[in-house]
Amino acid sequence: MEDKYKMKEIRNFYKDAKEIRKDHKGRTAHYKNKEENLIHDEKEVADRWREYFKELLNEPAPETEINSYSQTL
Repeated sequence: MEDKYKMKEIRNFYKDAKEIRKDHKGRTAHYKNKEENLIHDEKEVADRWREYFKELLNEPAPETEINSYSQTL
């Protein structure tokens, strides 16, 4: 493959690169549930993400005062 690149056979170089990439398997992500146990099932992972975002988005707002730009002028 490297020889094809050096010999300016770009079309064949990319053809070989595509062939190699086709067999590549992506990295497997690891997810944990609330009890810190690994979960693998696609439905369990989706449920965990749903639960996480529901908790994240339903947290109470922080109790800090926010000064607007117009008040600082």
